[in-house]
Amino acid sequence: MGHGEYLDDTSVDGSEERPDLLGRRPFAEHIAKVLSQVRRQSESSVIALVGPWGSGKTSVLEMTEHALTKKPKSAWIVTWFNPWAYSDIESLLVGFFAELRRAMPEGKRWNTTRQRLSSLGAAVTPLAGAAQFAGINGTDIAKHVQKVIDSGLSATATHAKAEQALSKQDRPILVILDDLDRLEADELLLVLKLVRMIGRLPNVYYLLSYDEQTLMDVLFDSAIVGQKGDRARDFLEKLVQVKLDLPVLRNYQRNQLLEAGINHLLRQHDIDLSEEQAERVRASLEAHLLYRLASPRSIRRLIGQLDAMLPAVQDEIDFADFFILTWLRLEESGAYQMLVDHRDAVVGAKPSVLSFLNDTPEVKQNRQKMADTWRERLVRAGVEEANRDDVEGVISQIFPAYDAETKARRFIPEHVKGVASLRRARNPHYFDRYFAFDVPGEDLRDAVARQALAALAADDHSDENVLAVRKSLTTDADRVIEKLEMLLPEVPDTAIPLLILLRDVRASLPRTTRLFRDPVTLIESFAMRSLMKRDSSTALASIEAMCATLEGVDLLLPGLETLSRGKASWYDDTREPSFPDWAGDAVAIGARALAQWFATMGIDAFAAPTDAGLIRWYSWRRLDSRGAFGWLEGMGRQGRSVLPILEAFVSESTLMGVARKSSHLNSDLYPVDILVPSLGEEAVRAAISDLPAALSLPERMESNSENRRLIAVTHLRQFLDEHVEQKAEPAGDNGASVS
Repeated sequence: MGHGEYLDDTSVDGSEERPDLLGRRPFAEHIAKVLSQVRRQSESSVIALVGPWGSGKTSVLEMTEHALTKKPKSAWIVTWFNPWAYSDIESLLVGFFAELRRAMPEGKRWNTTRQRLSSLGAAVTPLAGAAQFAGINGTDIAKHVQKVIDSGLSATATHAKAEQALSKQDRPILVILDDLDRLEADELLLVLKLVRMIGRLPNVYYLLSYDEQTLMDVLFDSAIVGQKGDRARDFLEKLVQVKLDLPVLRNYQRNQLLEAGINHLLRQHDIDLSEEQAERVRASLEAHLLYRLASPRSIRRLIGQLDAMLPAVQDEIDFADFFILTWLRLEESGAYQMLVDHRDAVVGAKPSVLSFLNDTPEVKQNRQKMADTWRERLVRAGVEEANRDDVEGVISQIFPAYDAETKARRFIPEHVKGVASLRRARNPHYFDRYFAFDVPGEDLRDAVARQALAALAADDHSDENVLAVRKSLTTDADRVIEKLEMLLPEVPDTAIPLLILLRDVRASLPRTTRLFRDPVTLIESFAMRSLMKRDSSTALASIEAMCATLEGVDLLLPGLETLSRGKASWYDDTREPSFPDWAGDAVAIGARALAQWFATMGIDAFAAPTDAGLIRWYSWRRLDSRGAFGWLEGMGRQGRSVLPILEAFVSESTLMGVARKSSHLNSDLYPVDILVPSLGEEAVRAAISDLPAALSLPERMESNSENRRLIAVTHLRQFLDEHVEQKAEPAGDNGASVS
């Protein structure tokens, strides 16, 4: 089956272009034999082909037509009449006789028959429609009426003349009426009246096609049946002489159709389906979907929808999730919309506090209330009770947060556990793609990220994809980093170029303090995680290259500190991390780089911005405390004022998510009993000797150089004065002070 054939509802005729995948040609040939047998026994008859909507009745009708007419000397004349294609009863009557007349062969032998049939149509059709058979316009209708009256021919008489003409012909005419179940009650009754009474003519046979239950429902509400089921069935039995039920779709056939459709999608869109994805599709079909995919049309409709929508997102989503959600959109649109309306809940972006609490009776009761709320939402979404478990099942398969809440279980979101469901609908970064059928404008395509990594591997930092990734890192670091981390194994030769990109982006960002998802912190963590995936020589060479610049050192310092402590909370909270054997060498490289920078900068290392030098010193202390404190001692001996260093050690606070320019100073200083001995008491006294101190300090002060100096001087004076007093106190023989 070629591309595009799933995108329409074209029937199958058994040809090479539209093959008979269900093997129903023998059944169609059997219908042709039944018709030939009926012809031998009756001059006119009605046969019905019965089957549910979408079960393939039209395809069988087409193959039946082919079976009747394929022989060169076949006697059968076949015409199709689709009553649902006409807008009103008048045009329906006109159309019926027009189709019957058009089916007759050309030639003098059939002229009389055509004329008699036209007269019959004119006799039974309302006036305006009858005029069409006579070929007159509106101004001549009165003359036509007078002519009909003068002729003295009634509908019964014209019917008899048509019968006489048709009985002389030796070729049977089969009128196929498909989709009768689409008609309204009054239209249906008229068509059935045509077939049963007016249209029962010699050598004219009818093959009706409909869904029996739907047809019965239409008749049930009609005036002639009066909402009596038995009368509706009796009405049909009087009309139809032979009823043929379409063979049911066997499980094997259904599975073959589904497999053929899915394979078509994979080939057409060049999708490499993993075994894990294939298993999820199989599991959803077997557990929940197969009984709803009970007809060829429902299967073709699903495959057609996927065929139409995949090109926009095929490389940007998970195929199994998209398959299941497409089914949900087609079959349970209310439940599909429910997911959109409660997006944050189903992806676990804003989990209920109940998810984190222990299973106390009260918590269990509240979780049960949440589960009941979800079931009420399904009811409001229009999901019938018989289908509710399956709808709940497919949603639970995709969204663990929904599964936990509907089953009143504890749930820990994946982003809290440190596990990413890449490209899955349950991932908040990918959810919108499944419902927008595209990558949202604020998002970055996975293809762009992949091409950017390829460009970085070629050391091309000016590539448009690299620039797009760089821009997105400044606005949506969390989402972009997740993509890059997912794609790194596909493009291995990116170690140093990727770190250069991260270094430059980090340097361009204002430093903020956020409780979660701070972009600078995210970039720093990703930088070290990317190195953890490299071999020893590549990782150490990359660290050495980065530490050649101060910005590169700043990028790696948080990760190097973590390596020095031996706990990688930024790496994976769900398991005990396996630290690389190069961790010690990496820490040594970072410590050497900091030592070189502080040696070069001297006291100027603590010049504005004040916190940058202090942050680096703290990192140095964690990597190599002896070297960091040794540098302080050296600064105390070099003869210059150590005041910039003292001011830098005043602690500073920043509101969550606010840039550092909005910071404020706390009224404390780095432990003075460590700071003063490191710099030397003499150097400290010299630095603050002429500066005023405060009698008391407020808890918080505006962040500026004057206040920073005042806080430092005040604490240092107090410490030095206490230190002098302790020296002046005499001690007893046992070392205790005496008053």
